[in-house]
Amino acid sequence: MPGAFTRTDDPGHNRTPAEKLLEAWPQIDVHMLARQLTEGAETTISFKPGLHFSVKAKAGFLDINGQQIRVGWHASLPLRTFECPRCGKPKYKLSCVNGAWWCARCHGLSHTSRHRWRGAGERGRRARIEWLRRRIGADSRPGAPSPAGSLRNLRKLRLAIELRDLELGYAAHNREKVSNVVEKRLDDRRRRQSRKRGDPS
Repeated sequence: MPGAFTRTDDPGHNRTPAEKLLEAWPQIDVHMLARQLTEGAETTISFKPGLHFSVKAKAGFLDINGQQIRVGWHASLPLRTFECPRCGKPKYKLSCVNGAWWCARCHGLSHTSRHRWRGAGERGRRARIEWLRRRIGADSRPGAPSPAGSLRNLRKLRLAIELRDLELGYAAHNREKVSNVVEKRLDDRRRRQSRKRGDPS
């Protein structure tokens, strides 16, 4: 599970190893490079001191430090895309891990934001619920209905479904906590009463 690697006591801290995060690796954007490079042009892109890549634009592909990456067009939009050298699917961005320029899925990478608060227990669930409510434009009160407009947008509908499931689970968790507290208090009261009845005074 992505959130199962503990590196800090801060429950809001990202627990995923750094090498599994997109932000840890160099990344190129096809839109940026397509505007800057014409066929036959060459340039050098730098990501941090000592990390440079030589880029040459050729007919239908880019040559980045010797690795050839095909450049094409989106199937239905007037946008340029890379062709991932591993899976062959069109991608807007590629990341370089250990010298290979592949898409994030092929490298098994994800954004830091996807893992923050995962495995953080009750505090993490509350933070995720608050974030989801902000994203779909819903009332901040837990359990308040989602705006009808958000349900017509596929992405917001998915967020609303996640929000519903989280709030149902959070409510069940709280009911269980309250039930356990009440049961514990009743047990304590029964023990005190039992000791009083057994006291000869």
